[in-house]
Amino acid sequence: MLLENRVAIVTGGAKGMGRAISQLFAKEGAKVTIADIDLPGAEETLRGVQAAGGEGLVVKCDVTDSGQVRETVAATLAAFGKLDILVNNAGAVVGAQGKPTNLEILAEDAWDRVVDLNLKGVFLRQDRQPILPWCYQPSVTAPALSCGEGRGTWPHL
Repeated sequence: MLLENRVAIVTGGAKGMGRAISQLFAKEGAKVTIADIDLPGAEETLRGVQAAGGEGLVVKCDVTDSGQVRETVAATLAAFGKLDILVNNAGAVVGAQGKPTNLEILAEDAWDRVVDLNLKGVFLRQDRQPILPWCYQPSVTAPALSCGEGRGTWPHL
């Protein structure tokens, strides 16, 4: 198994890519913390993790809240004893369920939520305590995912 004895946190794990990643990681031997604000969806993902033969944990986590990010890491360490992989999957787009929105009527608080999830959330998950010490370990991987319109990889977008 590719991820045997690894421990991962998957943010935005309640549905979509986060759910698929969580279940695939479990199938490959990883223990998975499913971090999301959607607890019913996260519980459904956990059932998929368990059906794939894996072990998992559900933690309510708004990635724009540094306290909840710390609690997610603490819960993962308490349950599994280490952290190897951080998947920065949680994010948002402008509009309902990814449908375009007229910027003339877009509320400022809706825009702020998108910016906070996509920028501040990754910053809090990677560059602050308590995750930062774990990121310096040679075994820790922390990809940031995007399902936007980018056509290549940085710096050659």
